[in-house]
Amino acid sequence: MTKDDVIFVSFYTATAEPFPRRVARKLQQMGITREEFSYAAHAKLLIESLEKYELHYEVEKIDDVDWHAAVCSKPAFILKMMKKHESKYKAIIWVDADSYFAKNPYELWHIRGDLACRVVKRPRSHPRPRTTEVHMGLLYVALNKHSWALVEEWVKRMDDVPPTERCPEQEALYALLLERRDSIRWVDLPDRFAQAIGWGHQFAVCVQFQQSRYEREVEKLVARLDALEPIRPHDWPRDPRLHPPPARTIEETRKLQAWGRAKRKSPPKE
Repeated sequence: MTKDDVIFVSFYTATAEPFPRRVARKLQQMGITREEFSYAAHAKLLIESLEKYELHYEVEKIDDVDWHAAVCSKPAFILKMMKKHESKYKAIIWVDADSYFAKNPYELWHIRGDLACRVVKRPRSHPRPRTTEVHMGLLYVALNKHSWALVEEWVKRMDDVPPTERCPEQEALYALLLERRDSIRWVDLPDRFAQAIGWGHQFAVCVQFQQSRYEREVEKLVARLDALEPIRPHDWPRDPRLHPPPARTIEETRKLQAWGRAKRKSPPKE
């Protein structure tokens, strides 16, 4: 296959859910708008990276839904894209809207399998640590009878998912892969194909920002801040691709260096 035989698909919500009042007030004090944390801003970066490598794509804007409803609709959206593009392409590749391609993903159209994705071990901080899950940042689906049967069953299993289930689409897909391991050609992608920010993303082909987790961290951070405490721009964990840190002048750098030297030389307090 070539890149003309593959299409990348994704969706994003139109607007961002509002932060709690205290968080929104703090962001307003800092001059940060809610739209800067939206999936729409990340989807724009994804489209730019796809166009950079001249790849075929369809990134769709959907109605506003909460995070759980959005992830539960991934299988149905993938199936819809398979039906729409089966006559023109040989495979579709799902990629999360809060991702971007840092390198040319040319290896993806040389995959010989029905489905390809990363399978990772959950960290110790997870409610079910050291268990296995499917990484849904990037998912390759060949348009053949085996993939069709698997995705159709995947969609059916999402109908009975309880609202409290965490990462339900990953759980359902991994269970299906284990059940059909003898009838489907499943390729476990190397880590470099899709990595989250902060987990070795410098070497990744596809970098995922994980917007939903990032928003939870923002809320935790703001909850710990004193409302009167000033925050410097480089202390705020914003996406460096959207908000590059401010460059210091030579004078500012020298002042900071002198301050650091003076602090190291000062005697300890008794």
